[in-house]
Amino acid sequence: MNRMKKRLSRRGWVRVISYISALVIALAGLGLQQHMLKLQYRAQVEQTYERALADLADYLENINITLEKGLYVTTPTQTSLLSAQLWREAGGAKMSLSQLPVSGTDIDGIYRFLSQVGDYSMTLSKQTITGKAVQDEDRRQLKAMSEYASELSRQVGDMQGLLSGGELWAGEVEQIISQSGELGEESFAASLAKNAEALTDYPTLIYDGPFSDHIMQQEPKLTKGKTEISEEQAKIAAAHFMQVEPEQLTNGGDETGTLPCFTFNTKDGGSVAVTKAGGYCVYMNKPRNVDSQTLDFDAALNKAQAYLKSCNLDGFTDSYYMISEGVCVINFAYTQNGVVCYPDLIKVGVALDNGEIVSVEARTYVMNHHDRAITNPSHTVEEAQKVLSPLLTPEKNQRCIALTSGLNEVSCYEFLCKTDEDKEILIYVNTETLEEEFVFLLLKTDGGVLTQ
Repeated sequence: MNRMKKRLSRRGWVRVISYISALVIALAGLGLQQHMLKLQYRAQVEQTYERALADLADYLENINITLEKGLYVTTPTQTSLLSAQLWREAGGAKMSLSQLPVSGTDIDGIYRFLSQVGDYSMTLSKQTITGKAVQDEDRRQLKAMSEYASELSRQVGDMQGLLSGGELWAGEVEQIISQSGELGEESFAASLAKNAEALTDYPTLIYDGPFSDHIMQQEPKLTKGKTEISEEQAKIAAAHFMQVEPEQLTNGGDETGTLPCFTFNTKDGGSVAVTKAGGYCVYMNKPRNVDSQTLDFDAALNKAQAYLKSCNLDGFTDSYYMISEGVCVINFAYTQNGVVCYPDLIKVGVALDNGEIVSVEARTYVMNHHDRAITNPSHTVEEAQKVLSPLLTPEKNQRCIALTSGLNEVSCYEFLCKTDEDKEILIYVNTETLEEEFVFLLLKTDGGVLTQ
């Protein structure tokens, strides 16, 4: 019996060893497969980066050439053609840049440059179409941008050389695959960021576009000259905006920059910001689920209007709204002497289950609101209406102050028009020049009224 047990024990060990051997072989095969997949993925990543870097170099060189051509054209047709080309090339360069392993903070300057190239060129195109010639200052800006693009193109070319020589990518793809740590000093991100910092003589552009430098330097108009309040005063104001007791708020720190604020939080994730100068609400949020919708738009509008009045915000006209996840967000624009001032915009979010005010976004109002010297227009509404397309039938009109992409105010007549297909179009005609400043499609859906 003992011999049989020993024999069985030996057989058991043989089986165990066999199973372990099979497992080791299987794991080795799996490891080899994973290694091959890893090498394959690394090759794909490298090929993607190589192609993106090559495309970026081509786009930058084309931008340089097109900018240089822009120095010598004078007609609106040629300026428009070159502007459209620059817009496409700049967009392509940003797309290529987004495919490379760099973070936005590393290369903010390059993204800013590419954005300004397209926007500035379109501004020049509009300028020549309206009969204003390209000025010496414009040519100086174009030349400086061309030189910047040329230098950037050269440096990207240098990095291509390092890539092809196998010097630049050592270890970086490994880090991307393993998702471990930050990129090292010799990484692509570090090299590109270093190159961006080296280009220190990039010009400051002041023009009417969304990426103009003056926008980043803009000072808020509402808080100008207002008295600084204490943190405790700000807390009381914040509680009023949030419709809670001050004791329910905890300090959330300060916001700096062009619009310094005190911020406060609630235990359930709410937040509110109040300007240090004057104590105005910049934003307020009460995040929560809205499971049912018992209120319609009219009821939500009444709640929002009552809230604004309780905050001493009078003289606002509602315009468009959007309903999403049980919250109706209504846009309110300030009205002065019957003229709708769209730059002075406040968005109020109303929960459709009980009418609670769950969000306020008033940053644009704080940045833009001031007493305007609104003068009589140079042209009548009848003259402006003649500018409209014969395919449109005007339904309503009103005077307004609109905001260009460069945050410059322009006086307009706003025409609500209909097409033969019963679509609604908004046309904004400049009261001084009779130029069409903006054209928007009005979209009415179950979720609200939007423009595009």
